[in-house]
Amino acid sequence: MVTTIAWIAAATGLTVVGCWALRRSAPRWGLAVLWGLPLVAAGPWSTSDADFTWFSWVKLASVCLAAGMVVALRMPEVRRRIAAGPVLVAILVLNIGEAMVAEALDWGLTLNVLAAAGLLVALPGPRAIEATDDGVRFELSGLWIAGYSIWNLTFVYGHVYPDSIGPYTAFAIVHLGAPLLTMGRDRGRYMEARALALALLMMWRFSASASASPWMVRTPELFDPAVHELMSMMAAVVAVVAGLEAIVTERGVLGALARRGKGAWA
Repeated sequence: MVTTIAWIAAATGLTVVGCWALRRSAPRWGLAVLWGLPLVAAGPWSTSDADFTWFSWVKLASVCLAAGMVVALRMPEVRRRIAAGPVLVAILVLNIGEAMVAEALDWGLTLNVLAAAGLLVALPGPRAIEATDDGVRFELSGLWIAGYSIWNLTFVYGHVYPDSIGPYTAFAIVHLGAPLLTMGRDRGRYMEARALALALLMMWRFSASASASPWMVRTPELFDPAVHELMSMMAAVVAVVAGLEAIVTERGVLGALARRGKGAWA
Protein backbone atom coordinates (compact mmCIF):
# COMPACT_ATOMS: atom_id res chain seq x y z
CA MET A 1 0.00 0.00 0.00
CA VAL A 2 2.89 2.37 0.76
CA THR A 3 4.24 1.74 -2.74
CA THR A 4 0.84 2.49 -4.26
CA ILE A 5 0.45 5.76 -2.34
CA ALA A 6 3.97 6.83 -3.31
CA TRP A 7 3.25 6.03 -6.96
CA ILE A 8 0.00 8.02 -6.88
CA ALA A 9 1.78 11.03 -5.37
CA ALA A 10 4.65 10.92 -7.88
CA ALA A 11 2.42 10.34 -10.92
CA THR A 12 0.02 13.10 -9.85
CA GLY A 13 2.86 15.58 -9.42
CA LEU A 14 4.36 14.75 -12.81
CA THR A 15 0.96 15.01 -14.50
CA VAL A 16 0.31 18.44 -12.98
CA VAL A 17 3.71 19.59 -14.25
CA GLY A 18 2.87 18.18 -17.70
CA CYS A 19 -0.45 20.05 -17.78
CA TRP A 20 1.30 23.23 -16.72
CA ALA A 21 3.88 22.82 -19.51
CA LEU A 22 1.21 22.21 -22.18
CA ARG A 23 -0.78 25.24 -21.07
CA ARG A 24 2.26 27.52 -21.28
CA SER A 25 3.94 26.13 -24.37
CA ALA A 26 3.25 27.37 -27.89
CA PRO A 27 0.10 25.67 -29.27
CA ARG A 28 2.02 24.03 -32.11
CA TRP A 29 4.38 22.37 -29.63
CA GLY A 30 1.37 21.13 -27.67
CA LEU A 31 -0.18 19.69 -30.82
CA ALA A 32 3.08 17.96 -31.69
CA VAL A 33 2.92 16.17 -28.34
CA LEU A 34 -0.80 15.40 -28.24
CA TRP A 35 -1.38 14.52 -31.89
CA GLY A 36 2.11 13.65 -33.06
CA LEU A 37 3.36 11.14 -30.52
CA PRO A 38 0.38 8.74 -30.64
CA LEU A 39 0.75 8.51 -34.44
CA VAL A 40 4.36 7.34 -34.37
CA ALA A 41 3.70 3.73 -35.30
CA ALA A 42 7.25 2.56 -34.68
CA GLY A 43 7.57 4.37 -31.37
CA PRO A 44 6.82 3.18 -27.84
CA TRP A 45 3.06 2.87 -28.44
CA SER A 46 2.42 -0.84 -28.64
CA THR A 47 -0.27 -3.47 -28.16
CA SER A 48 2.02 -5.63 -26.07
CA ASP A 49 -0.10 -5.05 -22.98
CA ALA A 50 -2.53 -7.94 -22.71
CA ASP A 51 -5.35 -5.94 -21.14
CA PHE A 52 -5.76 -3.39 -23.94
CA THR A 53 -9.37 -3.52 -25.17
CA TRP A 54 -11.39 -1.72 -27.82
CA PHE A 55 -12.23 0.82 -25.14
CA SER A 56 -8.54 1.52 -24.50
CA TRP A 57 -7.95 2.40 -28.16
CA VAL A 58 -11.10 4.50 -28.47
CA LYS A 59 -10.22 6.33 -25.27
CA LEU A 60 -6.69 7.11 -26.46
CA ALA A 61 -8.01 8.55 -29.72
CA SER A 62 -10.82 10.58 -28.16
CA VAL A 63 -8.78 12.10 -25.32
CA CYS A 64 -5.89 13.07 -27.61
CA LEU A 65 -8.41 14.62 -29.99
CA ALA A 66 -10.01 16.56 -27.15
CA ALA A 67 -6.74 17.75 -25.62
CA GLY A 68 -5.35 18.72 -29.01
CA MET A 69 -8.49 20.69 -29.77
CA VAL A 70 -8.21 22.52 -26.44
CA VAL A 71 -4.62 23.49 -27.31
CA ALA A 72 -5.43 24.37 -30.95
CA LEU A 73 -8.24 26.72 -29.90
CA ARG A 74 -5.66 29.01 -28.35
CA MET A 75 -4.79 30.00 -31.93
CA PRO A 76 -7.01 32.77 -33.39
CA GLU A 77 -6.96 31.23 -36.89
CA VAL A 78 -8.42 28.00 -35.49
CA ARG A 79 -11.14 29.81 -33.55
CA ARG A 80 -12.19 31.62 -36.72
CA ARG A 81 -12.77 28.29 -38.48
CA ILE A 82 -14.17 26.13 -35.70
CA ALA A 83 -17.14 26.72 -33.42
CA ALA A 84 -15.41 25.87 -30.14
CA GLY A 85 -18.53 25.32 -28.03
CA PRO A 86 -20.37 22.69 -30.10
CA VAL A 87 -17.16 20.81 -30.95
CA LEU A 88 -15.94 20.56 -27.35
CA VAL A 89 -19.36 19.62 -25.98
CA ALA A 90 -19.62 16.90 -28.63
CA ILE A 91 -16.19 15.54 -27.67
CA LEU A 92 -17.10 15.52 -23.97
CA VAL A 93 -20.39 13.75 -24.71
CA LEU A 94 -18.40 11.15 -26.66
CA ASN A 95 -15.94 10.81 -23.77
CA ILE A 96 -18.71 10.08 -21.28
CA GLY A 97 -20.81 8.07 -23.72
CA GLU A 98 -18.09 5.61 -24.67
CA ALA A 99 -17.42 4.83 -21.00
CA MET A 100 -21.14 4.51 -20.33
CA VAL A 101 -21.47 1.95 -23.15
CA ALA A 102 -18.38 0.04 -21.99
CA GLU A 103 -19.73 -0.21 -18.45
CA ALA A 104 -23.18 -1.27 -19.65
CA LEU A 105 -21.54 -4.09 -21.62
CA ASP A 106 -19.61 -5.17 -18.51
CA TRP A 107 -22.28 -4.84 -15.83
CA GLY A 108 -25.62 -4.07 -17.47
CA LEU A 109 -27.84 -1.14 -16.51
CA THR A 110 -26.16 -0.16 -13.23
CA LEU A 111 -26.60 2.92 -11.07
CA ASN A 112 -23.28 4.19 -12.38
CA VAL A 113 -24.49 3.87 -15.98
CA LEU A 114 -27.56 5.88 -15.00
CA ALA A 115 -25.27 8.42 -13.30
CA ALA A 116 -23.42 8.88 -16.60
CA ALA A 117 -26.71 9.48 -18.38
CA GLY A 118 -27.67 12.00 -15.69
CA LEU A 119 -24.39 13.87 -16.12
CA LEU A 120 -24.95 14.05 -19.86
CA VAL A 121 -28.37 15.67 -19.58
CA ALA A 122 -27.12 18.03 -16.85
CA LEU A 123 -24.09 19.11 -18.90
CA PRO A 124 -24.13 22.82 -19.78
CA GLY A 125 -24.36 23.63 -23.47
CA PRO A 126 -21.92 25.27 -25.89
CA ARG A 127 -22.67 28.77 -24.59
CA ALA A 128 -20.87 27.88 -21.35
CA ILE A 129 -17.58 27.54 -23.28
CA GLU A 130 -15.22 30.38 -24.08
CA ALA A 131 -11.99 29.95 -26.06
CA THR A 132 -9.30 32.64 -26.03
CA ASP A 133 -5.55 32.92 -26.55
CA ASP A 134 -5.22 32.03 -22.87
CA GLY A 135 -7.05 28.72 -23.20
CA VAL A 136 -10.53 27.23 -22.88
CA ARG A 137 -13.00 27.92 -20.10
CA PHE A 138 -16.04 25.70 -19.53
CA GLU A 139 -18.27 27.02 -16.76
CA LEU A 140 -19.16 23.85 -14.90
CA SER A 141 -20.68 23.73 -11.43
CA GLY A 142 -18.89 22.20 -8.50
CA LEU A 143 -21.67 19.61 -8.24
CA TRP A 144 -21.25 18.52 -11.84
CA ILE A 145 -17.48 18.21 -11.44
CA ALA A 146 -17.96 16.17 -8.25
CA GLY A 147 -20.49 13.90 -9.93
CA TYR A 148 -18.22 13.43 -12.94
CA SER A 149 -15.25 12.57 -10.72
CA ILE A 150 -17.15 10.02 -8.62
CA TRP A 151 -18.75 8.46 -11.70
CA ASN A 152 -15.45 8.15 -13.54
CA LEU A 153 -13.62 6.73 -10.52
CA THR A 154 -16.41 4.18 -10.11
CA PHE A 155 -16.20 3.25 -13.78
CA VAL A 156 -12.43 2.60 -13.73
CA TYR A 157 -12.70 0.81 -10.37
CA GLY A 158 -15.26 -1.61 -11.76
CA HIS A 159 -14.10 -1.87 -15.38
CA VAL A 160 -13.61 -5.49 -16.44
CA TYR A 161 -10.30 -6.18 -18.20
CA PRO A 162 -9.60 -9.59 -19.73
CA ASP A 163 -7.72 -10.83 -16.67
CA SER A 164 -9.10 -8.84 -13.73
CA ILE A 165 -11.58 -6.22 -12.54
CA GLY A 166 -10.46 -2.67 -11.88
CA PRO A 167 -6.66 -3.01 -11.81
CA TYR A 168 -6.22 0.69 -12.54
CA THR A 169 -7.72 2.24 -9.41
CA ALA A 170 -4.46 4.07 -8.64
CA PHE A 171 -4.31 5.30 -12.23
CA ALA A 172 -7.88 6.60 -11.91
CA ILE A 173 -7.04 8.54 -8.76
CA VAL A 174 -4.15 10.21 -10.59
CA HIS A 175 -6.08 11.18 -13.72
CA LEU A 176 -8.95 12.56 -11.64
CA GLY A 177 -6.86 14.22 -8.94
CA ALA A 178 -4.36 15.96 -11.22
CA PRO A 179 -7.00 18.13 -13.00
CA LEU A 180 -8.46 19.21 -9.65
CA LEU A 181 -5.02 20.33 -8.51
CA THR A 182 -4.26 21.98 -11.85
CA MET A 183 -7.45 24.05 -11.95
CA GLY A 184 -6.99 25.33 -8.40
CA ARG A 185 -10.08 27.28 -7.37
CA ASP A 186 -11.11 28.11 -10.93
CA ARG A 187 -13.84 25.64 -11.94
CA GLY A 188 -13.89 27.08 -15.44
CA ARG A 189 -10.45 25.55 -16.02
CA TYR A 190 -11.43 22.05 -14.94
CA MET A 191 -12.31 20.56 -18.31
CA GLU A 192 -9.20 21.99 -19.96
CA ALA A 193 -7.04 20.50 -17.20
CA ARG A 194 -8.95 17.22 -17.37
CA ALA A 195 -8.43 16.89 -21.12
CA LEU A 196 -4.70 17.58 -20.90
CA ALA A 197 -4.13 15.30 -17.90
CA LEU A 198 -6.07 12.37 -19.35
CA ALA A 199 -4.31 12.63 -22.72
CA LEU A 200 -0.87 12.63 -21.11
CA LEU A 201 -1.74 9.68 -18.90
CA MET A 202 -3.34 7.63 -21.67
CA MET A 203 -0.25 8.10 -23.82
CA TRP A 204 1.82 6.93 -20.87
CA ARG A 205 -0.58 4.05 -20.35
CA PHE A 206 0.05 2.91 -23.92
CA SER A 207 3.80 3.09 -23.57
CA ALA A 208 5.55 -0.29 -23.53
CA SER A 209 7.74 0.97 -20.69
CA ALA A 210 4.63 1.59 -18.59
CA SER A 211 3.29 -1.94 -18.89
CA ALA A 212 4.79 -3.12 -15.61
CA SER A 213 5.84 -1.98 -12.15
CA PRO A 214 7.27 0.41 -11.09
CA TRP A 215 6.02 2.49 -14.03
CA MET A 216 2.42 1.33 -13.62
CA VAL A 217 0.91 0.12 -10.35
CA ARG A 218 -1.94 -2.35 -10.72
CA THR A 219 -4.29 -2.89 -7.79
CA PRO A 220 -6.89 -5.58 -8.65
CA GLU A 221 -6.74 -6.73 -5.03
CA LEU A 222 -8.53 -3.52 -4.01
CA PHE A 223 -11.72 -4.43 -5.84
CA ASP A 224 -14.71 -5.24 -3.64
CA PRO A 225 -18.23 -5.61 -5.13
CA ALA A 226 -19.80 -3.92 -2.09
CA VAL A 227 -17.51 -0.91 -2.43
CA HIS A 228 -18.29 -0.73 -6.14
CA GLU A 229 -22.00 -0.73 -5.39
CA LEU A 230 -21.60 2.00 -2.78
CA MET A 231 -19.59 4.15 -5.18
CA SER A 232 -22.26 3.63 -7.84
CA MET A 233 -24.92 4.82 -5.41
CA MET A 234 -22.87 7.91 -4.55
CA ALA A 235 -22.37 8.71 -8.24
CA ALA A 236 -26.09 8.35 -8.93
CA VAL A 237 -27.09 10.57 -5.99
CA VAL A 238 -24.67 13.36 -6.94
CA ALA A 239 -25.76 13.10 -10.60
CA VAL A 240 -29.39 13.53 -9.54
CA VAL A 241 -28.53 16.59 -7.45
CA ALA A 242 -26.50 18.00 -10.36
CA GLY A 243 -29.54 17.42 -12.56
CA LEU A 244 -31.78 19.32 -10.15
CA GLU A 245 -29.24 22.14 -10.14
CA ALA A 246 -29.34 22.18 -13.97
CA ILE A 247 -33.14 22.51 -13.86
CA VAL A 248 -33.00 25.38 -11.37
CA THR A 249 -30.26 27.22 -13.28
CA GLU A 250 -31.84 26.30 -16.64
CA ARG A 251 -28.65 24.82 -18.06
CA GLY A 252 -28.09 21.76 -20.21
CA VAL A 253 -30.78 19.49 -21.64
CA LEU A 254 -32.70 19.48 -18.36
CA GLY A 255 -32.52 23.25 -18.19
CA ALA A 256 -33.84 23.54 -21.74
CA LEU A 257 -36.77 21.28 -20.86
CA ALA A 258 -37.43 23.38 -17.76
CA ARG A 259 -37.53 26.55 -19.87
CA ARG A 260 -39.94 24.97 -22.30
CA GLY A 261 -42.12 23.85 -19.40
CA LYS A 262 -42.27 27.40 -18.10
CA GLY A 263 -43.20 28.64 -21.56
CA ALA A 264 -46.00 26.10 -21.83
CA TRP A 265 -47.46 27.20 -18.49
CA ALA A 266 -46.99 30.93 -19.09
